[in-house]
Amino acid sequence: MRDPKLILPVLLIGAGCALVGWFAWPFLAPPSSPYRYVQVAAGPVSDFEVLDLAEDLAFDASEFEIRQLPDDAVLARLLLGDGDDQSRVLMRWESLVGEPLLTVTGEIADVAEVGRAIDVHATQTSIVLAWWDTSRQLELFSDARVIFDTHLSRPVIVPDEWRALADTIVESERTFWRTPEKNALVNESFSAFAEALMLSPEIGVEKLHELGGDRFVLVLHALDAFKLGAMAPDRYAIGYKDFADSGQTHGLIAKVKDWLEGEGYDSYLATRHGDRTVRVFYLMDEVSEAALLSRLVPFTTSDPSAGVSNLRLVFQKGNYWVYLAER
Repeated sequence: MRDPKLILPVLLIGAGCALVGWFAWPFLAPPSSPYRYVQVAAGPVSDFEVLDLAEDLAFDASEFEIRQLPDDAVLARLLLGDGDDQSRVLMRWESLVGEPLLTVTGEIADVAEVGRAIDVHATQTSIVLAWWDTSRQLELFSDARVIFDTHLSRPVIVPDEWRALADTIVESERTFWRTPEKNALVNESFSAFAEALMLSPEIGVEKLHELGGDRFVLVLHALDAFKLGAMAPDRYAIGYKDFADSGQTHGLIAKVKDWLEGEGYDSYLATRHGDRTVRVFYLMDEVSEAALLSRLVPFTTSDPSAGVSNLRLVFQKGNYWVYLAER
């Protein structure tokens, strides 16, 4: 029989451990994501007129909101479709905050037209090289043979105030987008693709040939430059600044040029961010200006229509630029 005199100390020690654990748990528990995805609509893709798609497409789409925790403020809205492998394909992204959040993407209606152009210029054996999210979108609208056919979550653009939670956010994104666990080969190929875009045009094109073979199609979007900088900020230096658009084009252009001149930046491109904002991306050093990607999208120091090495421009829609490579 246990000594009654020992029971009380044991109980007190147990209670003390429990109390310490209760107080320590908030500090020891893994951090949680500062936002959540909330589905607000679902149905045939044709129901979502905002996508502006002319095709009669036979897949479903879902609309989600990203809501900040704990107040549930809406930070972004997105539309996605289901890929053949049951992973999710981003079709529209609308950030409601004043800085890039998690990702940036182009217009899906433009991607559909790019897909039709690829079917014209690519043979059945031609590889299509594009950023992985563009590649995923192209699979919805064309017979393109893409290399990057899974969601890679690269880069995940984390705002400064969430920087301490970066690892948690990346894992949250991988879970939501159903990123495959075993995609090391695709990740390795994508790293080689990104590396080629940062090299000089002649060397970079040769590296792309190693991925795509003697004949391939290259699809780039102007925003790929920002994503490349987010992936490798120490090698591809790009920044951005937003300017309010009052509708007075000449005044806006003068304001943008004056600011860039004052900061010492020569190479830039402008995109729309919402109805009343122009977002200007600028390159911050000569190495970045000389990179292959910078030569193939419309920075002020480049001429995409001229092509590079054996890359020939064959189609352009919106901020998408399509090149054919043959050797």
